[in-house]
Amino acid sequence: MAFKLPAHLHRNRYGVLYFRLAIPEDLRPIFGVRECWRSLGTSSVREASLTAQTLKASLQQLFCELRGADAARLPIVRSLPTMLKTASLAGGRVGSSLSGSAKPPSLAEPIEGRATPVRSAGVVAAPRGTSPSFAPRLSEAVEAYIRAKNAKDAWTPHTERANRAAFGLLLEHFGDRPIDRFDTDDMIEFVNLLKRLPANLTKLRAKAGKSLAEVAEMGLPPMAPRTAGEYMSRISSLFRWCCKSERSSITFNPAAEFAVGKKQATYERRPFTNDELAMLFSSAEFAARRFRFPYEYWLMPLGIFTGARLGELCQISLSDFVEIDGIHCIAIDDEQPGQKLKNDNARRLVPIHSELIALGLLRYVDRLRARGETRLFPELDLMPTTSHEASKWFGKFRRRAGVTAKQETVFHSFRHGFITCLLDDERGISEHQIAPIVGHESKLITGKVYWNKKDASKRKPIIEMFQLAPAVRARVPSLEQVTFAWEVQSRA
Repeated sequence: MAFKLPAHLHRNRYGVLYFRLAIPEDLRPIFGVRECWRSLGTSSVREASLTAQTLKASLQQLFCELRGADAARLPIVRSLPTMLKTASLAGGRVGSSLSGSAKPPSLAEPIEGRATPVRSAGVVAAPRGTSPSFAPRLSEAVEAYIRAKNAKDAWTPHTERANRAAFGLLLEHFGDRPIDRFDTDDMIEFVNLLKRLPANLTKLRAKAGKSLAEVAEMGLPPMAPRTAGEYMSRISSLFRWCCKSERSSITFNPAAEFAVGKKQATYERRPFTNDELAMLFSSAEFAARRFRFPYEYWLMPLGIFTGARLGELCQISLSDFVEIDGIHCIAIDDEQPGQKLKNDNARRLVPIHSELIALGLLRYVDRLRARGETRLFPELDLMPTTSHEASKWFGKFRRRAGVTAKQETVFHSFRHGFITCLLDDERGISEHQIAPIVGHESKLITGKVYWNKKDASKRKPIIEMFQLAPAVRARVPSLEQVTFAWEVQSRA
């Protein structure tokens, strides 16, 4: 049976308790809202209940005094909505000034008989000798940040979930404190905690019901340093956004120096060696020449001979296969439903390598068109991200094949290998020539967003310079030599 919270309490997704009280209908025109909501800065029901009782009594007294306010006090009455948004509702006599004093009512006075004021979403009780905080609480900053990102369509649902997971850990560890109460020491403490937490934290806590500190003391294998760095990068981005926000009242990002930089984030990845490629193409699936799904056969050769990102390959539409001046190409674009690009530079034209044509890629495209399909891999679900399903498959496939170098060898290693091979000094190819093929930023205007017919003839010879080691290529069967269980089932 679910535990029912006391009246006037509400728990948000991070476990923080809020006070909630309906504004009487006759006073709503004054306040401009139907309800009063305030964070109580705690997840303890006992502590929150005591605070909620005080807030309820204070507000009800205020309601009574507002109904009795005369015309001389109307300027004070009109200022109440702003005061309720920026000040604490902790006063024992919140409406006393309406009945006699010309001083605007203070909603942040100490409660009689208590040592410290009650905390709320506005002014927060601070230790002696420090000033109260007017900054928003962490949970409020998080929601504002996420709303801003979603308004710009900057995040996918998967990205939002990943960010919420990072912010949720920060909230759980420090509580719902104002964002200007975080400093570098707090981030050092949090980083050290992350380094002791296991990678499967969510599943483990769901079973064990332990706090972060308790999980850290279990001595389990910790998450990878890269993962901890990604958590800190997300938190740093939150504080960086808050520094630019007018409502946040902060100018310092305490997590900045702990964020993983772009160079550090990609430093551990490397191209596959020829031995590793041979192991991948000697797997049980390639040995039997039978695959569950077509993408399990096609994705690796496509990654090897195009240098494209996994997400770009998974979302290819059949209409993206174009012929320009007799040269068959793949247009990496976002014109079709469900397609997304990393940035504007990712929109490009990639001539199809002769080895892919020899394997039967164009013949397979014709087969799909004859069947009425619209995507190269209709069996792939593009949600929550275009590469989610395929990425999980490749991680398991790689380990089964015996390529176990964690973090170093991922699907992106095919892209690394393609670029590294073409940049070999002996080939004499410049970065500017490769950039428009792989979707990197180029200082040349033709290498940025647009292409023309001449680009296909210029890029085709560069693509053809990439050659797979003969011993590896010999292990890759052609289309007519393989079968796909998914196609058999779909025809049955």
